[in-house]
Amino acid sequence: MNRGLRQDMKKTELCLKWFPSLVCVITVILVSVVCAGSSPLERQTSPLDSKKKETRATRISSKIDIDGFLNEAAWKDGQNITSFLQRAPNYGDPPSEPTEVIILYDSENLYMGIRCFDSQPECIEANMTQRDSELWNDDAFEIFIDSFHDLQSCSYFVINPLGTQTDGRCTGNGTSVESIWDGDWRAMARVTSWGWCGELAIPFFNLPFDAGKDQIWGINLMRVHKRTGQDHLWQLEKQFFRVSDYGNLVGLRDLRRGRAFEMMPFTTLRRSENPDEQIKSDVGGDLKYNFTSTFSANLTINPDFAQIEADPDQINLSTEEIWLPEKRPFFLEGCELFGMPTNLFYSRRISEITAGGKLTGKINRLSIALVDVHTPGERGVPARFQDEEANFLAARLKGDIFGSSYLGLTGVNWANEEGYSRASGVDAGFTLPVGFTLTTQTSVSADRDGIKGLNKERGWEKRLDLQHDSQHFEGHLTYLNRDSKFHLNTGYSGGRNNVKGLDGHITYMRPLELMGLHDAHFNFIFASYDDKDTGMLNYDYFRHNTSIFYKFIGLWFANGLDAQWSKEKVEGRTYDNWQAYISWIYNFESFENAGVRIKRGQSFRSETDVLEAWIRFKPLGFLSLDLFTNRVDFTGRQNEIGWPDQWVTNMKARLDVTQNVYLRSFFQTNDTYGWSLLRDVNLLLAWEFKRRNVLYVAYNYDEGWDLVAGKREKSRRLLVKTSFFLGI
Repeated sequence: MNRGLRQDMKKTELCLKWFPSLVCVITVILVSVVCAGSSPLERQTSPLDSKKKETRATRISSKIDIDGFLNEAAWKDGQNITSFLQRAPNYGDPPSEPTEVIILYDSENLYMGIRCFDSQPECIEANMTQRDSELWNDDAFEIFIDSFHDLQSCSYFVINPLGTQTDGRCTGNGTSVESIWDGDWRAMARVTSWGWCGELAIPFFNLPFDAGKDQIWGINLMRVHKRTGQDHLWQLEKQFFRVSDYGNLVGLRDLRRGRAFEMMPFTTLRRSENPDEQIKSDVGGDLKYNFTSTFSANLTINPDFAQIEADPDQINLSTEEIWLPEKRPFFLEGCELFGMPTNLFYSRRISEITAGGKLTGKINRLSIALVDVHTPGERGVPARFQDEEANFLAARLKGDIFGSSYLGLTGVNWANEEGYSRASGVDAGFTLPVGFTLTTQTSVSADRDGIKGLNKERGWEKRLDLQHDSQHFEGHLTYLNRDSKFHLNTGYSGGRNNVKGLDGHITYMRPLELMGLHDAHFNFIFASYDDKDTGMLNYDYFRHNTSIFYKFIGLWFANGLDAQWSKEKVEGRTYDNWQAYISWIYNFESFENAGVRIKRGQSFRSETDVLEAWIRFKPLGFLSLDLFTNRVDFTGRQNEIGWPDQWVTNMKARLDVTQNVYLRSFFQTNDTYGWSLLRDVNLLLAWEFKRRNVLYVAYNYDEGWDLVAGKREKSRRLLVKTSFFLGI
């Protein structure tokens, strides 16, 4: 039997192995949809909560030009929203500067006109130019929309005075917030002689709702005013993203859900030093079909993510894995639905994919997420379970209960010829009075790994989380009970196995308003976990931090004093670790800032000195630079469990040639004593020659030490990628 036929048979066997699981998942989804009950829209006929504010959107027939001027006659006909109050620093007080918002709509778009008055317009902060930047470092305006009006989920949209955009979504009444979702909406803003103003057009296909009916949506509006350090809210809420506290937007009717079909084909041309693909061209594409405005299917074929920026190296002095954010477009849609206390699905476990499909959305009171991807295998004999050609399936059902609470069910299955890694769990979240939230989760994992010799090992985890947020106080308490065989290869647990115990944090924030002082934060973080088998210590941790924020000669400063101590057991030995450090940050409330943090302590029986320093600035209005360096020195070059001296430096730069053309660069080095000098260089030129039609030219250079070959390896890759967009 030839090799190609054997490979085809393996693929067929793999598909047959997954077919029953897929049928079961689809059956559960269909049954759940049928039995989901009444739509939230039917519950909207009840009287509105008298404590909630209400505003009305005005329907228009004329065209709005999104240029940031608000000079169309239609803006004069809308209801003017002005009743903002401070959330911080003085909860409930009137703001120092007024804000006006007008909401209009037609059958396809929701429009917002924003006027942020400022008696000192020359002091307006406006630096961020890259989409999805941390716009709260500038003056900014944020819109939160619960378009399904389920009191649980929302989409949010943020702009600054330059018209730079950021967006995201949240579920679970704020318990799961994801900033990596990218919507398709337009915005422009301008600084004026009286402050700044902005215009937004949000097409309705960005928002889940039941098309064709009169709507009642949840909404909140927020202004960030950097000069005064104030946050202004329309509907006061003590906890951010507490969707059940939002006000109401009425007057919407006869809305169109927008595009039913979206297609984005792309072509790539790659030049590499790899002999197997020195010059290689390829094609692929992304497809999306919107069954309704709340439920869609995505398909990707042969995706290429080479234009995605590399992850910055981080020095990790703990025994826990670092969480890495997702950046690949295919995994972004609906990713917030997988948010849970312990993440059973962590998409960064998946490296390359050859093809993938996804169903995400909400039908009545049921949220659904189903992801299935096929991953290629590594060349040669596999050294790990992850090296084999595999199929990765993740499914999530999440139902609304008791108004603003939820119940969720999750299953993940990663299978290949060497075995499988599975995890499933049930979780629930309850919104309680006076700012409390309670979440609970029970999970089980099962593994069969032919390479490691694991045979159907099964482990359990049970946890309970209590959280509270208010104006001056934040805190959470977690109880965790995890088996030694709980292996979460499909997800992220962020801790150790075979433990039971508690962890949590308490933060007290106190406004000062004395001699330029703004406020102070007092933080206490603690953990205590015992070994489940012996009852003896596994891990104890305590940390105290005091941060004081103040204003001096017109600039914000922050000082921090921090001390932490832990006692932990690693491979049968117990270690006392501690660190004490002081930090100083200049102009921390702005994008342009600088800081230094100096630490001294003991790490796994070795004295440790740590230096962190950074600077972010804009030498020109169209050029931003970000430099960060982190150095760790141990006595004897490394500590007892093997962490070596390290010096990590990375630099980011972005040059905005025009609004649609930018050049981005990323450079980092990781100098590890006794191991290797790693270098990464990423350069990207992007030109959006038409809306959502982009030409990318990317150059990647990697240099490091190949542990298998025992020599230094260098890799250079040049990619030219063109993506096109078609929407029907």
